[in-house]
Amino acid sequence: MSIAEWMLAAWMLVSAEQSRWHLPVTIEVTRDVDVKSSEGRAGDSSGQLRGTLYGSKEFRIRRGERFQMVKIYTEGECRIRFKKREYDLSSCYWLDGFTDHQSDIFRIIRPR
Repeated sequence: MSIAEWMLAAWMLVSAEQSRWHLPVTIEVTRDVDVKSSEGRAGDSSGQLRGTLYGSKEFRIRRGERFQMVKIYTEGECRIRFKKREYDLSSCYWLDGFTDHQSDIFRIIRPR
């Protein structure tokens, strides 16, 4: 597969995923969730803790707080908005492709 074909396939996958979700999507956490630094973990999904998100900056989302997923990247990555700041995450468990969506921790808030 050429680079152009690969890029087209990746774009189609991301476009399909984003249209399915109707961004932005509001997500509420049912327990405290730590966002830990994913530096030095590129391509390594082993050893990730359940109920922990991984990004470039460390912070905590407290039980009952909400954030919005505002963009979807390839391979389960996304961008979220939390407290007026945006962060890229390397594993967005609620997206397709994960065997454990951790729906007991990350509750999708459906628009009424």
